Amino acid sequence: MTHSAELPWLVRCGEEPPAGLAGYAGSVVQAPRPTAMDALTEMRFGGYAVGAVLVCLSHDLLQVPIGPDDGAWRWPPTRTLCRARSTRCSSADGNAVGYRPCPGRFWLLPHESNELVTDGAALYDVLCTVRSQRRLGGTSPGARHRRRPAAAGEVPDELYEGWLA
Repeated sequence: MTHSAELPWLVRCGEEPPAGLAGYAGSVVQAPRPTAMDALTEMRFGGYAVGAVLVCLSHDLLQVPIGPDDGAWRWPPTRTLCRARSTRCSSADGNAVGYRPCPGRFWLLPHESNELVTDGAALYDVLCTVRSQRRLGGTSPGARHRRRPAAAGEVPDELYEGWLA
């Protein structure tokens, strides 16, 4: 159930969205957490706009608000769902009567940007690429960005940064 990402995220506990997303009227993409995290990691390394992400540990899903012009006309790649203004995951359409929040939901925000929504067109393309690579038995896209681990007794390069300036 754990998944490590190469780039750190800021964590905001609870279902309450970040201030800029309160009342957001755009679309939200719901995708399986492992695939979506790999896609978002690849997007962050590629310099694409990645915004806040709602994680549901109960259903192992990510809810990703996307730009208003990147709506449902493009979706879904297999096993994803795109809905207008809904981050509910308790029913297929997210509109069940008597909805109760899932336990264990929280927001992630990328530490390197102030974006609130994710580039939906890029997310669509990268999710399809990640799924294809997994289906064909390849490594996840983020694997090519991982640093080589330091050998025993070797000092990692980042500890030397700024010493010889």
